[in-house]
Amino acid sequence: MTVVERKVEEEEGGYKMKVETIEESDDKLVLVISKVTPGFVNAVRRSVINEVPVLAIEKVFISKNSSAMYDEILAHRLGLIPLITPSGYSYDKRDAPANQVRVTLKKQGPATVYSGDLEFSDPEVKPVFDNIPIVELLNNQEIELEAVAIMGKGREHAKWSPGIAYHKNYPKIKIERNCKAAVDACPK
Repeated sequence: MTVVERKVEEEEGGYKMKVETIEESDDKLVLVISKVTPGFVNAVRRSVINEVPVLAIEKVFISKNSSAMYDEILAHRLGLIPLITPSGYSYDKRDAPANQVRVTLKKQGPATVYSGDLEFSDPEVKPVFDNIPIVELLNNQEIELEAVAIMGKGREHAKWSPGIAYHKNYPKIKIERNCKAAVDACPK
């Protein structure tokens, strides 16, 4: 978009943004946003990362931990496990018991403890990926803990970021003359 085009759109009352969905799945969304400035797209990206509320483990109460991992590191790892956040949880009333999810974990070694081993009071809440390793337990080692997941936003802590978002500029390619020879020379 040229400076002249931006000026005309600003005078006409705003941008004529165009959004095209390229790919959409349960864990990925690819969009092409055109006819806006890179600054606008960056603002959208930052809003997704910082302002979308999601559940994350915030409080951890460890009753047994005979693993080699310190309690603080274990609690930190639990907090960084991304959780599926169903609708119905409120960020505004996140301290209310109805907006909190109880999490339990009890495991004995020898075993690797994975995110899929966590049990949640709400069956709709679960880790985005069940195969995230948390800690390795050797013979006669065990972990027993309770935790609470609450709503939060990425601006408070990275554990509440709903995902990653990035943008890149696409080059504008304009073919001014017949380039059949160049097209034929390119491998398919």
